[in-house]
Amino acid sequence: MIVDHDIENTTLIGGPFVSGEWSIFLPLGYYAVVTPWLLQNRGNLSMLLHPNSGYEYEDHSIWAMWAGEPWPLDMSIFEKETQTNEFGHYPGDPDNPVCLLKGAVCGDDKLSPFALCCYELACKAAEVISNGASSLTVHRCA
Repeated sequence: MIVDHDIENTTLIGGPFVSGEWSIFLPLGYYAVVTPWLLQNRGNLSMLLHPNSGYEYEDHSIWAMWAGEPWPLDMSIFEKETQTNEFGHYPGDPDNPVCLLKGAVCGDDKLSPFALCCYELACKAAEVISNGASSLTVHRCA
């Protein structure tokens, strides 16, 4: 049972949605278990799956996945050029700390082959670790 869940009925038009919608927040640890169930049991409903990285424009566009027919979104409500994450970084900043998994490392491909794929995402918490292999800043997920 998921005890740290949040289900919200947002039947009023809001966010980028031009119609009413329901939202469900899934902690990352439950994503792999709950998402297949949602996909198999959505019936004739459309479903938008997206991260909550702090970059709302990207979360609802390039990092989003639709199941069923995509619905129109009003992306003009997001200020793409001025949005920052919790660290004050803009999307694409080369030293943007990113956490994909607890203990994962980001920022130097010599330390991790997957490190460079995460620069445009956001991170909730990270610690800076020393890196003698290159001039890039390395972050470990807290």
